[in-house]
Amino acid sequence: MSKPKVFLSSTIYDFRDLRSALRVWLEEYGFEVLASDFNDFRQSPERNSYDSCLAAIDQADYFVLLVGGRVGGWYDQEKKISITRMEYQHANKRAGKGKLKLVAFVRKEVWDIREDRVALKRYLGEDAALDKELSDDQKGKLLGHPSKFVTDADVTFEFLAEIGKIEEMKKAVRGQGAYPTGNWIYQFTGFKDIIDALRTVMNVSGGLRRTVLVTNLKHEIEENCKRLFTVKDNGRLQQKSYGASFARQSFSGGMKDESTYQGLHLGWMGVFLTFWATDGTHMRSAALDEATLSGEFLDFDKPTGIFTVGVLQQGLLSLREKIGYLQKGATDEKTKVFGRELVANQQYKLNPDGVFRIVNYKMVVACHLYDLYAEVQQLLKAVYRGLDGDESLLLSAKSSLKSSLFEMSAEANGEIPDQTTIRSWLHL
Repeated sequence: MSKPKVFLSSTIYDFRDLRSALRVWLEEYGFEVLASDFNDFRQSPERNSYDSCLAAIDQADYFVLLVGGRVGGWYDQEKKISITRMEYQHANKRAGKGKLKLVAFVRKEVWDIREDRVALKRYLGEDAALDKELSDDQKGKLLGHPSKFVTDADVTFEFLAEIGKIEEMKKAVRGQGAYPTGNWIYQFTGFKDIIDALRTVMNVSGGLRRTVLVTNLKHEIEENCKRLFTVKDNGRLQQKSYGASFARQSFSGGMKDESTYQGLHLGWMGVFLTFWATDGTHMRSAALDEATLSGEFLDFDKPTGIFTVGVLQQGLLSLREKIGYLQKGATDEKTKVFGRELVANQQYKLNPDGVFRIVNYKMVVACHLYDLYAEVQQLLKAVYRGLDGDESLLLSAKSSLKSSLFEMSAEANGEIPDQTTIRSWLHL
């Protein structure tokens, strides 16, 4: 399986534990982590270790940079270019070509010291008395003195200015160039600050298992939706069940009542039963079954401390149930025979605008199958949106989905108890 690759760039000594934790977290999401301090880092014996790092960056999809108070080893000591800075410069060129995403982090303590020294530099320049008393060399020592968090302030702060593309920003403000991209720097105090930012940048949520379930299920929904639509000449989608909707709208009353239909609409219902309804037998449900049984989409109720069936899980259960009913109804031979009879009926063909009365019990299965087809279509879209975090369609679907035509009569007569009544009985 091809996995997105993440290159971790930082000084090793002061970030060792954080790098280890970050690697574990990324691998749980299915990323391949490229980090030179681990034994599985790919190196070529004929290459210098620096060249191996650059080659790894060329293979990466993400470059995660951690900047702390240590400079680390030198790549070019004369030019004050550290190994980490060299890696950043190489990655930045690739980012500029759209070949990877660059995410930079700096310890908040280091950032705060930088901001304090920027303010101090401004103050020293503005205070005339101090400006006369202190030499440029004294000012430099004052501004660049090492601290508990920063060992080589000048080099570290120059590196941050390069990452933030400060000079390019200044030119852009003066109208001398375009505003630079990829210059955002995230501040962090702990591991959570880093992964909160990476969740957004890398578009991940939950663990790898949930990611796999969501990806497979969304693909399955897309494939199932292909069976429900045709493409019109204008490029727009039209439901295959569209023609049958007119006959369904004409159905009213109880089983023993009669409903009035146009001949043309009865013919369209016949086409639906004969051809389009059978698409339900080809719908896939393997990913749906796995997602429903996984437990990944249950809600956790904090007051009771138990998992519950929330909006998304209920949508998954309803979709699986409706697809099962549709598959069963679409394969019923009596339904197919009735559909062929509607298509072949000469009265309907010769008098498409004519009005025909049919007792409801003869049409109930056909209308029920149409309802299932429409409900599956509605739920496919609602669950798909729900997987992306938008449960609005699931909430509306919950209240708008029709009950089975057989259940409607029973509900009207008070024969089907509600959930609260059932729960009360179960606890007796």
